[in-house]
Amino acid sequence: MRIPLLLAAGLISFSVFLLLGAVLAALLNRAKAQNNTGATLSLASSATTVQVGQTFTVGVGLNSPVSQISGVDVMLSYNNTLTDVTDAQLGNTTLKLLAPQTDTGQFDLAKAVRVDATDSAKSILHLGVASFDLAAQQPTASISGNFDPATNPLAKITFTAKKPGKVNIDWQFDGVGVTSDSNAVSNDGGVTTEVLSAAPAGVTLNVIQACSAIDFNGNKNIDIQDIQQVAALWNTFSGDQNYNSLYDLDQNGAIDIRDIQMVAGRWLEVCP
Repeated sequence: MRIPLLLAAGLISFSVFLLLGAVLAALLNRAKAQNNTGATLSLASSATTVQVGQTFTVGVGLNSPVSQISGVDVMLSYNNTLTDVTDAQLGNTTLKLLAPQTDTGQFDLAKAVRVDATDSAKSILHLGVASFDLAAQQPTASISGNFDPATNPLAKITFTAKKPGKVNIDWQFDGVGVTSDSNAVSNDGGVTTEVLSAAPAGVTLNVIQACSAIDFNGNKNIDIQDIQQVAALWNTFSGDQNYNSLYDLDQNGAIDIRDIQMVAGRWLEVCP
């Protein structure tokens, strides 16, 4: 968000600009960390198994029994080959600012996502939530206590499954005292302090092919005929005369035992 442009346009007062700048500086540009006091972050996924093309949400949770939290840095790694980040929204807490933002005050997903072109498994989502209400042009209350990622998250992130595989969504946390990773920030006593005490746990889920993609005979059932069709092309490779990418379910250039297992593992499933 380009705060000087908003200020020049007269959209926020100078005092509010200073307050907002202080919150964002603490959240996103901290110069040093101080003693931690036991806050923890967590994730919860809305599903453990999803089909290609389906969406799922991951909630961001916080437990801070002592410190009043004014901002949280969320930095997550994920595999962009298997899934895309398609949205992020605030939860129902008093942390009302979701960053980064566009010049018009909307969450900027494009800035929050950094796809690793050389290793898609190291793609990064980096966003922040802070105790500031941009619409009201004033800070909001800091928070403490337990905010369950499944039922009362700070934020919800929406992913769309792209390709079958095991999806790991992990926190980037390089240790207490490091300020370029995931963090929780307190302003207790007017002193900006990093209070995240330990590496948070990530979430894992499986992406499987859509039912229709393995119902090769189109009878709305995954049956022995579907298994036989993929098994008949076993051990064929891209470029072979008999190779058919329709049956290469993991798109690795070979119709192998994994493709057969992907169909056999869903035997008797009824497609919608």
